[in-house]
Amino acid sequence: PMVVDFQTPLFPLKLLLDVESGELGNISMRNMNLMHGNNTLPTGLILKSDSAAQGRVSTLFQQYLKGSDQNLGLHGDPRRAELCVKALKPALSALHSSVVVPGFRQKLMTYAKIDFKLGYLLQGHLPVRIMIKNPWTSAFTLTKIESDVFIFDGRGYNIKFGHVSYTEPVFITGGSSSYTPELAVAIEIKSCLAPITHLRFCLDSVKALFGDILMRADATLSVSIGDGFEVNFAYSEVGLPASFKPEVDTEARRSPFGLHAKVQEVVV
Repeated sequence: PMVVDFQTPLFPLKLLLDVESGELGNISMRNMNLMHGNNTLPTGLILKSDSAAQGRVSTLFQQYLKGSDQNLGLHGDPRRAELCVKALKPALSALHSSVVVPGFRQKLMTYAKIDFKLGYLLQGHLPVRIMIKNPWTSAFTLTKIESDVFIFDGRGYNIKFGHVSYTEPVFITGGSSSYTPELAVAIEIKSCLAPITHLRFCLDSVKALFGDILMRADATLSVSIGDGFEVNFAYSEVGLPASFKPEVDTEARRSPFGLHAKVQEVVV
């Protein structure tokens, strides 16, 4: 609101989970040039690494990804060691403000592909790949995925398809979408529980699900951001479009008569 312009090499702030409590980390505005009126300024954020701050950040991510607006606190930090303009200390001490971060209104998971492979099914699982969308400019790494998977049956997500547990890092570039590697879904369809005792019943149950389907993924995710700051949070994706189709297994075989047999297709 000031009529005069304002410049400083560093304007330090503390970021809080709400207006009065729950410190998350330190914000730095460097070489700040504050003009009269509204200003959009680049900032740097260093999150605190202690377990309490990690818990607060995990809570923040979980609520944000559910679509809830987040009211964060901003406090001036007059005790920052690198503050070189000491005249700013009284102003920073008096600065208690807040900022609203609009909740996430997009989808983190946008599509899934499930392949039917008989050999995999006999071992109790099927492969699935999930398209992960990163709408932010910064990259992140999924370090752990735990998720129950349900399929829509026309009335609700009443078919428990299985459970995913994956602990290999999945790097997602900023502003992009990419598939995960193959994730093994441990099948929990009743007729397909390992060891499969009635294969035909199992195959009939699975075949009935082939096609374009909708899924619900109730997940717990571990995500590494920035220089390795890790957060853990629950995330649910409802109405996830997916394709579930039999993969064609092909193999050239030599017949007893010495002729090459035709490529065979496994059909269920």
